[in-house]
Amino acid sequence: MAQEFGSKIFCYVRYTTKEGKRPDLMAAINEKKIQERYQSQPGNIEYSFYAPTNDENALYLVDIWEDQATFDAHLDTDVKPDFLAMKEAYVEKTELVFQFGGK
Repeated sequence: MAQEFGSKIFCYVRYTTKEGKRPDLMAAINEKKIQERYQSQPGNIEYSFYAPTNDENALYLVDIWEDQATFDAHLDTDVKPDFLAMKEAYVEKTELVFQFGGK
């Protein structure tokens, strides 16, 4: 049976950290409670980071929202500046691997 996705927004993002900086990025994410802060926002279904065992400089984000409005709202919160500062400090490259739904 096919799953109905409706208006949901699904994003799968790959962050490539600067050499050896994934532990620092993960520590900063935990310290500032980035994951928990996004998960507590209205319309969030999943906001989770995953660290693969086969690439020490990769970190993946699964980001799912109820609809375009809640997705857009999460881009304009007090969490964003904290996360952008972390990306500036620790991330070399950001890739949108997959997006489904939305604009």
